Amino acid sequence: MIKYYDGMQPSLFNLASDINEKNNLYDNEIIIGNELLNDLEDYLDYVETSFPAINQNYDPNVKIESKVY
Repeated sequence: MIKYYDGMQPSLFNLASDINEKNNLYDNEIIIGNELLNDLEDYLDYVETSFPAINQNYDPNVKIESKVY
């Protein structure tokens, strides 16, 4: 189970038969996928996981000069 935080649909793979993660089973196994996703979210709540916040001011075009010490 892979949960994405950018709105993408989760991914579910059978690593025993698909070690390269090429066949996303989430659409075909929606009940199992949702159960695993709920288990994952419950676990993340249980361990009080925190995630980095998105920097709304980030601009990939801004160049920062390195300081030489």
